[in-house]
Amino acid sequence: MQHPLDKPRGEASPPSTAVPLRPSATLGLQIPALAMPAWRQTWQFAAVLAFFHGSEYVLAAAFHGRQNVTATSLLISKQYVLAMGFAMLEHLTEILIFPEVKEYWFVSNIGFLMVLIGEIIRKLAVVTAGRAFTHVIRIHYEDQHQLITHGVYRFMRHPGYSGFLIWATDTVSC
Repeated sequence: MQHPLDKPRGEASPPSTAVPLRPSATLGLQIPALAMPAWRQTWQFAAVLAFFHGSEYVLAAAFHGRQNVTATSLLISKQYVLAMGFAMLEHLTEILIFPEVKEYWFVSNIGFLMVLIGEIIRKLAVVTAGRAFTHVIRIHYEDQHQLITHGVYRFMRHPGYSGFLIWATDTVSC
């Protein structure tokens, strides 16, 4: 059997979504050519992740001072890094095994819109609460604690958590 790349000039090869490689080098495997939506979604996911954590750091540093900001201020833990690693692995696996799934732009656009909504709700919560917003869960009452009931807190009980939930669940479709 003749390899597709060994065809004489002038012969047209059928359209393919994969880049054929010599079987001796790859044991007969083919690497799918990545469509533009797949690359856009990959960079969009990375950008959303970087913006979220960067803005969390900037806001935490603005309200609590740079010297008081740690990795927990960025909501980063071993489990979170593992989860985001698996999310990227899932995304790349979909690209390689089911590339047609990444062709639905409207799903990605709706996911991106929801990520923005979650981001806005969370950042409104952080800015509204100011110094009262921390990334450390308090289980005991503190004398200086003040219940925030204005701004976005007037409409929802935990806008920081709600915004993060919306953001996190929709990064999958982003």
